[in-house]
Amino acid sequence: MSSLVCAAVVLSWGCSRQDGIERYTAPKPRTVKIVAPQGDAARPPMAGAPTVAGDRMIGAIVLRGEAAWFFKATGSGEAIAAHAMNIVEFVKSLRFREDGTPNWTLPAGWIQQPAAGSRYATLLLGAGENSLELSVTVLTKNGDDETYLLENVNRWRNQLRLPPTGAAGLERETFPIPLADGLSATIVILPPPADATEQTESAEPLTVKYEVPPGWTDDGAKGERKASFSMTADGATAEIAVTSFPAGAPDIANPISNVNRWRRQIGLAAASPDEIAGAVQEVEIAGHRSLYVELFAPDEANAKQATFAAMFREGGDVWFVKLSGDGAIAKGQHDAFKKFLASIRLEAAGAKPKGATDGK
Repeated sequence: MSSLVCAAVVLSWGCSRQDGIERYTAPKPRTVKIVAPQGDAARPPMAGAPTVAGDRMIGAIVLRGEAAWFFKATGSGEAIAAHAMNIVEFVKSLRFREDGTPNWTLPAGWIQQPAAGSRYATLLLGAGENSLELSVTVLTKNGDDETYLLENVNRWRNQLRLPPTGAAGLERETFPIPLADGLSATIVILPPPADATEQTESAEPLTVKYEVPPGWTDDGAKGERKASFSMTADGATAEIAVTSFPAGAPDIANPISNVNRWRRQIGLAAASPDEIAGAVQEVEIAGHRSLYVELFAPDEANAKQATFAAMFREGGDVWFVKLSGDGAIAKGQHDAFKKFLASIRLEAAGAKPKGATDGK
């Protein structure tokens, strides 16, 4: 993933890449015997689960046949930030042997400890105050994949004393990573990037200020739009909308979900996180690092539809600036749209422009 997408997905923990990656191969794979729990123990417990040290968690769940593999690290926000990117890279390296046991690549500085108790392995990540422990365990998968994932994410939420989430929350708190042999890993981020507890209802409302490029018609605020614009050429049209939504709303702060939603709107198939990371750019809007992407309908040379979109976080809200419409107009307005993004600023409602007076 790009540093921008990673930063957006793993909250404000950041992404730090440690030096190098080392290949690790277990000297002697051991066969894992998975015993199905009996009775009420067949499902992960939702109540009475032990709490864990730290207030942040990053983990991965890999479902392979009847086996469910769990990789989990818990600690402070600073500690998770120091290892988040390497944890994702570690998960990407997973390969499974014929006997069902995993092989992986250890980032530099990681130390693998032998199996102990219910753990298949324990990995020590770094040293000092930001060191972490990544546990590796395996259980029998019960039921369908989606239900099982939700139950286990809620089990982890319970360990952090977070309330249970539902299907919409599951999509907000997780994202898939493709692995070898057609498998995938589900990365879990807790608390989620758009956790509602981060919102501040007392924050003063913001208004958007901007400079209108030549040829754009300023249509003002419309419904949920903070600002809107339109343009017409040769009978074709394009619109620009500026909107904001509470970051706690499902999927609002998830860049992967947003980009794939924009892709579907113009007839493109959903893209993987890696594909999206390679397509997005970083721009600055209103002093914020912002994700920016340009999308054209399947036949770009003759695209009848296109979307240029940007998103950034301001306090408890996520802001979106989106140009959508005719592909030829979008191409012709590329530079103007970029200048428009650069001109945007957010001000408290009722604030006076710099240099303004009250007339007295």
